[in-house]
Amino acid sequence: MLSALGRAVTRRPWMFVAGWLVATVVLAVLAALGGGDTREGGGLPDGYESVRAARLEPGTEAPQVLLVFTRADGRPLTEADTAEAARVTREVLAASADGSAGNSDGGSPGSPAPSGSGAEPPSGEPPEGGPDSAVSPEGGPGVVLSPDKRVGLAPLPGDPDVTLPAAHAAQRQPYSGLHVGVTGPAALAADLDDAGGTTDMLVMLATLALIVLLGLTVFRSPVAALLPIVVVALAAVISVSLLTLFGLRADGSVASLLIIVLFGIGTDYVLFVLFRYRQAGDAVGRGPVIASAGAVVAGAFLALVPADTPGMRDTGLSLALAVTVTALAGLTLAPAVVSIMGRRVFWPSRRQAGPEGARPSRWPDRLPRAAAPLAAAALIALSAGVLTFEPDVAGTGALPKGAPSVAALEDLRRGFPAGATSPTRVYLVGTADAALVDQYGRRLAQVPGVAQVQPQPASSGSGGFTRFDVVLTHEPTSPEAIDLVGGELLRVAHDAAPAGTRALVGGETMALADMKAAVSRDYRIVFPLASLLILAVLVALLRRLLLPLALLAAVALGYLATLGATSLVFTEPLTAMMPLILYVFVVAVGTDYTILVVKSEGGASEAAPAVVSAGVILAGSFAVLMLSPTPMMRHLGFALACGIAIAAFVTALVITPALARRAPHPARPAQAAEVGTA
Repeated sequence: MLSALGRAVTRRPWMFVAGWLVATVVLAVLAALGGGDTREGGGLPDGYESVRAARLEPGTEAPQVLLVFTRADGRPLTEADTAEAARVTREVLAASADGSAGNSDGGSPGSPAPSGSGAEPPSGEPPEGGPDSAVSPEGGPGVVLSPDKRVGLAPLPGDPDVTLPAAHAAQRQPYSGLHVGVTGPAALAADLDDAGGTTDMLVMLATLALIVLLGLTVFRSPVAALLPIVVVALAAVISVSLLTLFGLRADGSVASLLIIVLFGIGTDYVLFVLFRYRQAGDAVGRGPVIASAGAVVAGAFLALVPADTPGMRDTGLSLALAVTVTALAGLTLAPAVVSIMGRRVFWPSRRQAGPEGARPSRWPDRLPRAAAPLAAAALIALSAGVLTFEPDVAGTGALPKGAPSVAALEDLRRGFPAGATSPTRVYLVGTADAALVDQYGRRLAQVPGVAQVQPQPASSGSGGFTRFDVVLTHEPTSPEAIDLVGGELLRVAHDAAPAGTRALVGGETMALADMKAAVSRDYRIVFPLASLLILAVLVALLRRLLLPLALLAAVALGYLATLGATSLVFTEPLTAMMPLILYVFVVAVGTDYTILVVKSEGGASEAAPAVVSAGVILAGSFAVLMLSPTPMMRHLGFALACGIAIAAFVTALVITPALARRAPHPARPAQAAEVGTA
């Protein structure tokens, strides 16, 4: 099939180029006219405790926007300050009401922000020695004061798309001695989007610069330097258009990864075509390698689809779609353009296309035989750093440092006692004697780590319940709070429920505990599934079992070394999704490079220029993420750049030739025996 496709590309290259141009225009127009309904970013599946608990009180979710009042001199708020804060709150709510006229449902929360916002205001009765309340007239929300009266908090209910601009407008107004901050999930998400837009632009510019610079250095031709950009640009337009038509989300960190997948991996495939054409005068000879490489990477991303972690399903589908389109471009569009241009693709270089113009790199063949064992030992040593890996399920590393919403959040946390800003909600569903309900509340209060239990009025009806707001002694998003709520408190809440009732635990901390369980579950599913998919492609390509197993083990060792090195370099917790994202990228792309080495007639010597060039571009693109203002993206940038570098320069060019030498391919024993030998 690939042979027939290759013959068609070389015989009718103009037809394939025209087909890509038409498809680009048509899909872009369709996407602009209106794509499919964009799927919500989504949360955890229905079976998790916090999700079931949230259904008991639909529409009572914590406000997405919070006003935080402090004095510029750091002193406690005076009565005049509190009155001014109440006035500002009323004006913001009035402006929000004017902006949302006709929206009876109050809207729904906007794009989910990273957890760890501490955004749920204190509810129920204030804790002992806790906040006072300055209640605004006519049912408006109060300004809740912290125990030391240095911080005031005013939740803003309603549609955050309306309340957030009104809050930001109030924040920009001058005040005499009073400082107004805006935070909450919606404000944090807005600042995160702003930071992400800057990061996306940096990634795009750096990737394009690397592609052009490397093309000029390696091929000494502006045409060859610009060809990957042109090819991948068309693939990018088609990919983004398809994502829009299918209603897939491509925002936040996914957008940055999508840029790198399109321009990094897509350029890899174009480079495979260019190097093959320069070495053998064959524009389609890398078809099997590109098809296998695309299948490996797309399959690895598809392994994210069964994940329970919010966003992973759409991330996997989006990246798999982008890889599929770029692989098709590498199989058809790039060879077609090269076939049309011929050796002019390397203009003004005088080097010929074909064996007479090839200059294979001999350094992989000159490595001593001890190089592979030593490299493997070094990777094993780095892998020990995995033992220090500390996952951050709260997502606090995603918050942009120095952003106004983060500063307001820090003021809020300094003012209110740990746990007061986001109490855990325990629901006792069903009817029971009042004495038993009181006894149940006292039992919750006896759990170590619980500061106070605040009973709320019981709801009526057949599905009635009593809610207990449980204030913890720990900060709601801390690892201690997550372990407590997902462990001892959850167990006691269920076991102590009176006969005829059942308990559900909800709130921000329970959602984070469920997130932690979801991540652990995804580890157990995604890792083996991705490995099986990659192994299946390797077995089908190499028609062996032991060599694919050895190659997969080699790239997996590179992954462990990367995760270990990242854990050692950064002392703060790393995002809990780091292992999954790192695995699908490093193992999948590392397998691409090993495929190129094993399938090249000249082995590592022939493949080295393409592997080195591709590795430099992809690792350099990921390294740009380290310029991001958010710690999470900096961590990912370092980890992915390090992982790609290890995969290209160590696994593919040092370890893989040694493995291939010991397991010759049955179809070409002479070739395999020569791989990696001097």
